[in-house]
Amino acid sequence: MRSLNIGFDFDGVITNPVKVKTKWAREKFGISLRPEQTDKQSMIHLFGEKNYNEFKSLYYSGSLALEVDIRPKAIKAISLFNSFGHNVFIVTSRLDDEYEKAKELLNFHQIKHKQAVNTSGESKEKYCQDLELDFLLDYTLEKLEKISKEVKTEKIWFNPYFKKNPSKIKDVKSWSEFGEIIARKEEMMICNFLNNKKM
Repeated sequence: MRSLNIGFDFDGVITNPVKVKTKWAREKFGISLRPEQTDKQSMIHLFGEKNYNEFKSLYYSGSLALEVDIRPKAIKAISLFNSFGHNVFIVTSRLDDEYEKAKELLNFHQIKHKQAVNTSGESKEKYCQDLELDFLLDYTLEKLEKISKEVKTEKIWFNPYFKKNPSKIKDVKSWSEFGEIIARKEEMMICNFLNNKKM
């Protein structure tokens, strides 16, 4: 039975940037953000593009870069996938200077992965194909929608704040829910393996 190739977005899927974003908004503007208001579009709407870009600089490569929380269940789930023999890939679309901080966080939290790739803001489609990903769990629905339907990777939107899903792309609200998808895939692979074996 073959191993699965599972790709994970970094920001929002492995990290949980809510605390850093709400702290910045509170200290700079005196505004208390709700978790669902911390996505890019909401923050630009609330604070303007110039202020959002200032935050981005602090968050991705400045003083806030290493303050971001890592989701505890992300660490547990990735450890479990590794123990089952699956291949874990990190597929982030950070810019090159921002990518170094992501690698520092991965190393600091000892998140074991086969390979980390950085798309530098480009589409993740090429990496889905090159890495032969069975799954890609991403925090940004728009990035998943840009991947061609011909690509065999199963695209899943990580949607922890229960936003309305206007697309046909499957979404999950938690790491546990994503784990259930992998478990069903494993069960199906085992059944196919046994059915093809001469007993």
